[in-house]
Amino acid sequence: MKLKLTGFALLAVLGTLTGITYQSAKAQVRPIQSIRLISSPDYHLVHTSNYVYRFDSKTGLTQRLVTSSDGGTGKNVKYEWAQLLDQQVGPAGDAGRYEVSDGSGGTGILVRIDTSTGKTWVAVQTNILNWQEVTPK
Repeated sequence: MKLKLTGFALLAVLGTLTGITYQSAKAQVRPIQSIRLISSPDYHLVHTSNYVYRFDSKTGLTQRLVTSSDGGTGKNVKYEWAQLLDQQVGPAGDAGRYEVSDGSGGTGILVRIDTSTGKTWVAVQTNILNWQEVTPK
């Protein structure tokens, strides 16, 4: 079975695939407004003496680069991003809302700030790596 499309039918199909609508009365091409369900991430890297972390400056989501291999032999190495546990996730915002920087051994591994509210967290290692809010005195 062969499908033969006229020039206008082909434009209509391509327009549907690319998100462009056609208004035949005025012969105008107008883009369809896209619906955004989530905003795109804005990732940044932070390197400490032991690990590499990435964080989304819109949401504060922070992950640590983890490597593993078969039985610790160095064979079949796998890389993945392991998420730091957020006990109270703050609201998302524009790029740059959250910043993460290297902490010191005495104050934590990482420090995160919400630049809109001033709230800060420190990443501490208990049985898992997690954020704990630092309350002002």
